[in-house]
Amino acid sequence: MKLDYPATSRNRKVIESFLANLASPEVKVLELASGSGQHGDYLTEVLHFHSWQPSECDPDGLKSISAYQNNDLPRKTKWLPPTTLDVSQKPWNVGLFDLVFVANLFHISPKNCMESVFNESVKHLSCGGSLVIYGPFIDATVPTSQSNLSFDFSLRQRDEQWGLRDLEDVIKLAEKSGFKLEQRLAVPSNNLIIHFKL
Repeated sequence: MKLDYPATSRNRKVIESFLANLASPEVKVLELASGSGQHGDYLTEVLHFHSWQPSECDPDGLKSISAYQNNDLPRKTKWLPPTTLDVSQKPWNVGLFDLVFVANLFHISPKNCMESVFNESVKHLSCGGSLVIYGPFIDATVPTSQSNLSFDFSLRQRDEQWGLRDLEDVIKLAEKSGFKLEQRLAVPSNNLIIHFKL
């Protein structure tokens, strides 16, 4: 059964616009925590990468990805069958890629999950590879919107290990794993796209 998250449909154009600058027929992409599969469904239609590997640990998410793949839509990118992957569990054993993409994960997972994304991605990226992260963060250099403050509070009420991550802490973790910040881009609605490179 296909899962349908409205937020994923709303942000896909912004993500497309950013990833278009990195798209190439030689670039192999690993998507972490693919969720419903909606990002892969859309982005493999409109962007030309070599391949797009979705991954997910939730059984319903894996079924949803397969359901989205079960159509005859023309695709510019080869959309590979989903692989079962819990990003917090090491090692990943997923092969080598040129780009790792993850959206809306850090704020709904424990901190060790975020650490694992950096520590493991560096092992599965080719030299000069990219890690692109999309989601809401707390950026000390700009005022935090009231909606993000309320969102952060609601997340921590649901799970004390959840919540919007401090951007400075995220960058320090990335650098500790060997990444360099390439770009950070503010996008609607009160989200960031963060691009790290090896």
